[in-house]
Amino acid sequence: MVVSSPITKPTVCETKQIRLTSRLLHIGSAVSQLDPFEYVKTGKFVYLARPDALARSLKSINSRFLDDYIHHVQDRAPITSLLQRAFGDEWWTAKDAEGEALFPSHLRSLNWAERITRLRPMIRDGFGHHYIPGSSIKGAIRTAIAYH
Repeated sequence: MVVSSPITKPTVCETKQIRLTSRLLHIGSAVSQLDPFEYVKTGKFVYLARPDALARSLKSINSRFLDDYIHHVQDRAPITSLLQRAFGDEWWTAKDAEGEALFPSHLRSLNWAERITRLRPMIRDGFGHHYIPGSSIKGAIRTAIAYH
């Protein structure tokens, strides 16, 4: 009878600590500001819009609404009054022709910032949870290593 010793799993991972000495580490979008057609700010919430669907919906209701929307965006003026005229008092619940929300609820957040244009929305997975893509982490690690 041959008795063999148990097989052990080899250690294949190492942990390294990288200390960043450069200020060039960046994770996120290359664009640092939101455009005025990407969000609607109210007293309590910030709603991130689906701009293309919003424009199509405004045009389908009345082409004048689309013209007003374009003028508001160009002037960087608030569009809440336009949305109320077009979709009613609960404009944030409006849907496009396919039944998709123009202002998805998972993209709504509390209004806590003075200048919304300085914010970039976080990337979310299919369940609405925030995440950082692997390619962004990989780029940040490359930058850290390059300046180490």
